[in-house]
Amino acid sequence: MGPYLDMISAYSLRTNELRLGHNNMPITKADGIHKSFPVSKYGLSGAHHLLLEGTSFPPERRSSIAQSLGPMTAWLRMIRSEGIYRRKYASAVKRAMSHVPCIDEIIELTKTTKQASEISSLTTLIAEILLIINARQATRMFFPLTIFASVWKMHVDKKKFCDFFSTTGAAGWYTYKRASESTIKYTICGDMERDKASQIAFHSIFGTYKEDLSILAQITNIRTWYTREQLGGCFRSQGTSKNLSILELPVMTYYSKMSCANQTGLLSGVYNQVAVVPCFSGSRVAKFDEAFFEHIEKRRIVGSTGKTILCPEKGDK
Repeated sequence: MGPYLDMISAYSLRTNELRLGHNNMPITKADGIHKSFPVSKYGLSGAHHLLLEGTSFPPERRSSIAQSLGPMTAWLRMIRSEGIYRRKYASAVKRAMSHVPCIDEIIELTKTTKQASEISSLTTLIAEILLIINARQATRMFFPLTIFASVWKMHVDKKKFCDFFSTTGAAGWYTYKRASESTIKYTICGDMERDKASQIAFHSIFGTYKEDLSILAQITNIRTWYTREQLGGCFRSQGTSKNLSILELPVMTYYSKMSCANQTGLLSGVYNQVAVVPCFSGSRVAKFDEAFFEHIEKRRIVGSTGKTILCPEKGDK
C-alpha cells in the first residue's frame, strides 16, 4: 500500500514542480529544518531541467520513489548521500545511465569526490551527454486520489480493481481511460481556462512537461498544447484562490507503454528547453534544432582540480 500512497501523493508534487521549476533541491539538516541548494552549484542550468524531475520533492518523498526520479536528480542525491541512501540512489543512477560508458567507474569515483567544485565539471558533462542520448528513466503515472477513487467507485468488485490497479502499463491506461470518458467533473484549484487546466492535469499525471508537444498532439484529442511559459499565468492564484476551475481530461487516441528507455518545447525559468525526454515508449527520430547546438557551444566545460577517470582499454586489467 505504501508505494501507491507515494505515487498518489506525487501527483501534487509534480504539479508544484511544474509551477516552480527545478532550480533548487530541498535537503534536510540534522536539526530537522528543511533547507535547499541551487542545482547550478553543481554545473546544471535551466536546459537540464528535463533531467531533474523530482528535484523539488521533499527528501522523504524522493527516497521512496528513487527509480522514478530524473537521472540528474538521482545523481545529485547519490553524491550527497551516505550508506543505504547512497546505495539506493547509486542503483537508480546505474539503471538510468547503464548505456553510458564506464558508468560503474564513474559511480565509484563519486564516493570520494564530494565537493561541488570537484564534481561540477563531471556533472555538467554527464548532463550534456544525456541531453543527446537520453536516460533510461522509468516514467510512471501519478494519479490524484480523486481519479483513483472515482474509477474505484465505478466497479462492483472493488477489490478486483484494487488488485489490478498500477501506475504503469495497461492497468494505468485503463484507469485514465475510464476517468477521461466519465461524466464526472474534475476540478483544479485556481482561476484558469479549461483547456489550460486540462493540460496541467495531464502533465501532472504523466510527467509530459518534458515531452515533445507534437507527440502529445498526435496521441490525444488536443491539437494545440501550451508551453510551460504559456501555462505560467495559471499558477499565480493557485494556493491562495478559493475558486475552482473545471477541467476535461484529454482523451487518448493512441496508447503506448510508459517509457523506461532513452523525447518538448517548454521553458524552465528563463532558459529554453533544448531537448526532450520521452515519456512514452516507441521508435522515434531524435531531432535537435539550432538552440541545442547554441547551448552546447556556450556551455564550456571548465577544468577543475577534481579527479578524472580513465576507462580501461579492452584487454587491460
